[in-house]
Amino acid sequence: MTAEAHPPSPLDGAIPAGTFAIEASAGTGKTYALSALVARHLAETDTTTGSVLVVTYTRAAANELRSRVRNQLIDLGRYLVADEPETTASPWMADLRADDPDERSRRCDRVAQAVTDFDAMTVATIHSFAHQVLTSIGTADRKSTRLNSSHGYISYAVFCLKK
Repeated sequence: MTAEAHPPSPLDGAIPAGTFAIEASAGTGKTYALSALVARHLAETDTTTGSVLVVTYTRAAANELRSRVRNQLIDLGRYLVADEPETTASPWMADLRADDPDERSRRCDRVAQAVTDFDAMTVATIHSFAHQVLTSIGTADRKSTRLNSSHGYISYAVFCLKK
């Protein structure tokens, strides 16, 4: 019997660019993977919290995801500045620490800024995000606030966010 190859983790290697989705069954680590990817983006790139949009299905999931992203950022910041970091850190955190000291310093600064500006990040349910979009751009038909009457505006807003 041969060992089955495990699919690559979204946390291994280069971080995905652009828009992406994580789809998996319950209990497979989606929340962990997504919160770690957001923390990596904020640490490794010039991405700001105000340009991050994470959409999920339920309020409970959105609240959990928001909490986990904040905790991942705080843990990552502590790990990057520690003289002798914990050896139990996640492998992706160890990878961020392994680079040259100047890059690690830049990552520390980015993470600190992300924690400071954390409330600018949008972590929302699909419905609350749609409501935010409708509130910010209005609707073509002021008599109707039904989502389906403004579908074109939702598509346009999501397209603009992807650019």
